[in-house]
Amino acid sequence: MDDFVWDYRRGFISFPKHEPQLSGHVFGALDLAAQHGHTHVLQDLGLFYRRSPSQDLELARAFNVRGAHSFNEMLATVYEPELLVQQLEDSLQRQRLAASAFAHVLLSKPSSPIDFSLAPEPTRYQQVLPEVCAEHERWREAMDDEIASMVRFGVYRRVPRSFAGHRQVLGCRWVYKRKVGKDGLVYRYRARLVAQGYRQRANDSYDPDHISSPVVHKESLRLFLAVSAHLRLRVHQADVKAAFLQAPLSERIFMQCPPGYASRTASGEEEILELSQAIYGLKQASASFWTALEGHLSSKGFVSLLGDPCVFKKVLPDGRLMLVCVYVDDLVYAVPDDSCAADFLSMIRERFVVEEGEGKPVEFLLGMAVNQDLVAGTISVNMSMAIDKLAKGILTPEELVKSRGVHYPMLLTPLPRLSVREVFESQFDFLSVLGSLLHISNCVRLDVAVAVNILARHAAAPGVQHVQALKRVLMYLYNTKSLGIVYRSSTSSDLPLIFEKGRHPLDDGSSPFQVFSDADYAVDYTRRSTVGVIIVLHGGPIAWTSTLGKTVAMSTCEAEVNAATAAAKDAIHIKNLLVELGQMPKDFPIRIAEDNSAAIAQAEAGIAHIRNAKHYAVRLRFL
Repeated sequence: MDDFVWDYRRGFISFPKHEPQLSGHVFGALDLAAQHGHTHVLQDLGLFYRRSPSQDLELARAFNVRGAHSFNEMLATVYEPELLVQQLEDSLQRQRLAASAFAHVLLSKPSSPIDFSLAPEPTRYQQVLPEVCAEHERWREAMDDEIASMVRFGVYRRVPRSFAGHRQVLGCRWVYKRKVGKDGLVYRYRARLVAQGYRQRANDSYDPDHISSPVVHKESLRLFLAVSAHLRLRVHQADVKAAFLQAPLSERIFMQCPPGYASRTASGEEEILELSQAIYGLKQASASFWTALEGHLSSKGFVSLLGDPCVFKKVLPDGRLMLVCVYVDDLVYAVPDDSCAADFLSMIRERFVVEEGEGKPVEFLLGMAVNQDLVAGTISVNMSMAIDKLAKGILTPEELVKSRGVHYPMLLTPLPRLSVREVFESQFDFLSVLGSLLHISNCVRLDVAVAVNILARHAAAPGVQHVQALKRVLMYLYNTKSLGIVYRSSTSSDLPLIFEKGRHPLDDGSSPFQVFSDADYAVDYTRRSTVGVIIVLHGGPIAWTSTLGKTVAMSTCEAEVNAATAAAKDAIHIKNLLVELGQMPKDFPIRIAEDNSAAIAQAEAGIAHIRNAKHYAVRLRFL
């Protein structure tokens, strides 16, 4: 600033009151210096050389083949390109990273270090042989059980290899999984025979237009729990045994015999398997099972929601509601009473095999502990077991003790941006721990969403300070591991609800559906703003967002409009789901809690009266 003042006082720069008539804000330094009785520093040093405008143009073209810099090129080079690892580039890759890293946490032994570089289970048949595996008996029982299930469902028949002729014969392999309960202990060993579906040829052994199948979104799952708590429905869980094996195939597929179960004909010819039912790994396997399951539920009166096809509803003759959530082969269903729960399980068993003991009240769901209190009318979810495992596997004993004094996830001190990685993966697996925290943040702990989002920006080149910040988030979670989300019924409003600085204006009891949005203007070094959204239903959040804006907002008002627009998009989706469930009238207005007076004024005044919103008129009009 001192340099600007010095130049201004001497006439080297000027700030005209109005836009000058000249083309561009260009002032001749030599002329200004002469007008104010000064000489130019380049003249004093004998370094100034006066050229004609045509010579300047030729010189510019020599350094720039295109002849002129475009505005977009200048914007692209204002800041260094953002460094992001591939696993964090889009939402789908982030979800895969979070699920993969979290699997190591769930399957680790309590209070033991977590090695993210090792596979949580055996990866091939040779690793479960008696001479190399202490759990070989458990894994052999699991493989025998899988083969028995395939025989039971008539999945294949053994034929000589010559029977396939010139048709493709796929390979296969075993995939091993340990099932973990809410106490963190392994209660079941599972072996799945998986075909090498990546070798399948399109329009030969599968139809490329019919290979996709949906899974329930976490927002829909939380909405399912919130509505179940509101209606005091009993939530149960059941797993379809060998689900894909019960879905018929429309194509003719041949596959090699699985490792450990090879056979030959009487003449010594190798035998292969001709498949009539889907198995894991085939491109059409999940789609075949989804088609079978969706068709069976539809035939029994269940209707799939348009907003999320994995959520089903059925209105009983007495007006009561039954809900079903489908996550691959896991069924979570909410029913009015125990007799309806038994009827639903019997209905599923008409088409699919569900083992005895299934259909119990839900306790552990996708890494989340679920507790339902029918007396109080609440459903609570937390991830204390997962947080405990992750913290004890990453933090030292001293850090675990120190975590008792950590009451917020991140310090206010900005983290430095590094261009070179200081802490390598062999020293600390920053990305894997971040992926585990990302899963925890996406499922339950939205209070660390901002901290995890900031740390993700440094995942490509973490340093010592970033590792300390990451551990601080984990220490905060460990200190507050019992915190979770609680959804309440409409009849449990007598319970006290406490808000910081008093009750929120939107919590006047008139609506269980509340939407909040906010923005932190130009908080990042690239001057992009942070956008935050929370949607609350029946006392607990069901959807939230904390992310860096894709573009640079030109004002605080624009940043707040961007945040409110993002909130409106999510709120419309959630409202449509509630309308389909019959829990909200179609004309119910959505109120968005926004604290920026300029954004509120622009949204209420209408776009025709605002001249300063031309560059974000579409977002404002949508809002």
